[in-house]
Amino acid sequence: MEPRFTKYGSDLGKQAVQIGQKVHEAIVKLNVHKMKMDDDMASTYDIVADADSVDSLDLAMECLATVLNYTIADKDRNEFLELEKIITVLQADIKEIESYIMA
Repeated sequence: MEPRFTKYGSDLGKQAVQIGQKVHEAIVKLNVHKMKMDDDMASTYDIVADADSVDSLDLAMECLATVLNYTIADKDRNEFLELEKIITVLQADIKEIESYIMA
């Protein structure tokens, strides 16, 4: 649709040009949002891979919460939900180990 506005915009009239500009602006916003979403998803994996402390696991959980707030494909959502479960279990195990050490 956007290429048609670019090609025929001047022939279609002022209103068509305005609609074409709005379509272009919407596409730009969607692309920016998609890039941010992709970056957030990738950085979540990086944070999990580099996690070496309870604090870094907490940060990973915050990143997972952000990613899970996005509208993403079911496959990706399930993958992140599974990762969230694994980290939750790991955090519980760490707390249990800490309780034995502190006792």
